[in-house]
Amino acid sequence: SPLYPYGMLITTDGGRSWSVPPTDRPTRWESVDCDSFACGYLLAESRFGIMHDGEIDTQVFDDIAFGASTWIDICCVDAQTVYALRASGDLFFTRQGGRLWEHRAKLALPTGFVPQGMEAHGRHLWVFGSPGHLMLYSDDGGMHWEMQPTGQSMPLQAVHFESPERGWAAGAMGTILS
Repeated sequence: SPLYPYGMLITTDGGRSWSVPPTDRPTRWESVDCDSFACGYLLAESRFGIMHDGEIDTQVFDDIAFGASTWIDICCVDAQTVYALRASGDLFFTRQGGRLWEHRAKLALPTGFVPQGMEAHGRHLWVFGSPGHLMLYSDDGGMHWEMQPTGQSMPLQAVHFESPERGWAAGAMGTILS
């Protein structure tokens, strides 16, 4: 938003006050996932950020290696293991805290399906979006994918899994799935 152009605020006092984290280059972050307060990962149009102890270090993505499609989401499994998804269905992966990325898979997105986000729990990954009648699921770190029906068609906008068997989804018009 114009009020908070960087797309991310941090708090160190339980939410009483908020500030923009210090960074070497101001960036409009599109997606953020934190393993802890001390470690987080951020995505922007052409940048990747690593947050350590409240400070952000940014890197420019090489569009030749990563493609020019829009970044959708980033999910960290732990401080070193991170997945990043592009709108094109290209899934990238690092086990080295973002120092070296590899192209993991090109998801076969169903016709008309627009990914809105991704969730990761260990080697289990879910890609959700619009329409919300299905999610794409992988139990092997993104190497193989299957479609899972959700039983409804409203677009899904957020998903969280506390284990591979237990999760929640929120979507359009107050949709909540368990």
